[in-house]
Formats: sequence, structure tokens, C-alpha cells
Amino acid sequence: MFDQVKSDKNFNQQEKLALVSEFLGGGFTSKLMQELRVKRGLTYSAGSIISLQKYYGRVVLSTFTKNETLKETLSVVKNVLDDVASEKFQEKEVETIIQNMSGSHPFKFEENKSFVQHLSFFDHLGKSYDDLYDFPKIIKNVHKQDISRITKAAFNWNNLYIIVVGDKSLESQLKQLGPVEVVNYKDYL
Repeated sequence: MFDQVKSDKNFNQQEKLALVSEFLGGGFTSKLMQELRVKRGLTYSAGSIISLQKYYGRVVLSTFTKNETLKETLSVVKNVLDDVASEKFQEKEVETIIQNMSGSHPFKFEENKSFVQHLSFFDHLGKSYDDLYDFPKIIKNVHKQDISRITKAAFNWNNLYIIVVGDKSLESQLKQLGPVEVVNYKDYL
């Protein structure tokens, strides 16, 4: 995914990736929160991160649920990703996220520490500092097709590792969804 995104010179990656992350799981109005919490009561929170570094990147979706609703929760997450990748959402939803992110952007720099961290990160990426100031203009040019394309590349269900922290009784439920590898948490402490 990140090779595809980094090689696409038609957009400013960091800003669009941040917008897609916010759209999917950035707050109460995000797609995942609406589907998982508001409509179904499967969780209290859900989040999304797309982070592109200079030489690598990572994507993360995170949530939690009861053992009894694990399969349903994963199914809803997959459906949300599929729907967004297939442009099954309104352009108005994108406009709302753009307005929210544009309005809240200056608050990221209330502390000097945060501002310096952003400058340091931009140095690492070789990005212009102007992009800090141009953020609202950059994301204003994001459209439904961009959200769909990035979601399809970043959150391809068949390329994701799904990590479930829970007891062994979940194994049979998870095997219905695909291959499962059980590991002991003590091996990682």
C-alpha cells in the first residue's frame, strides 16, 4: 500500500492519509464509530491510524467488544472498509470531515513542543514547512474518490493482520473468518 501511495505524485500524502484516518475512525462521527457504536452498540470506541514515514508506514484499526460479538464486530469493520472502498458514502460526509479538520488544525500547535515536533517530522520527510500552514487548502481538494482509493489501498482486508487479544475460546469463532495463529502473550513480555 505505501509503495502505491508514495509513488502517487498527484497528492500530498500525509494530509490525505490523515483525512482518511479521521473519516474512518477519528471521532464520534467517523464511519466506524457510527456503525459499531451508534447503530449496533458493539463497542465504546473505534479508531483508525494511517501513518506514512519516510521509508515505511503502518495502518491500524482498533476497537474492542465482548467475546460474544467479536465475529459481528469484525464483519461490520470489513463491511465499512468495503463500502468506503466502493464509494458507498456521501460527498457531504467528506466535506464535514474537511471542515472539522480545517477548524481544529491550529489547535495542534498550542504548545511549542507540538509545533517543534511537527517541524522535526517534516524535516524527516523532506516536506516543506509551508504544508503546515497550507493544511486546510490541501485537504479541501480531497474528494470521495480519494477517500475510496486510499482506503482500498491501505485497508485491503486480505492484506491485514487482525490481532485479537482474548482467551483461547475465541479461536473457533475466528477460524470461521480465516486462518488463525494462536500465540502466548508471555512470549512477548
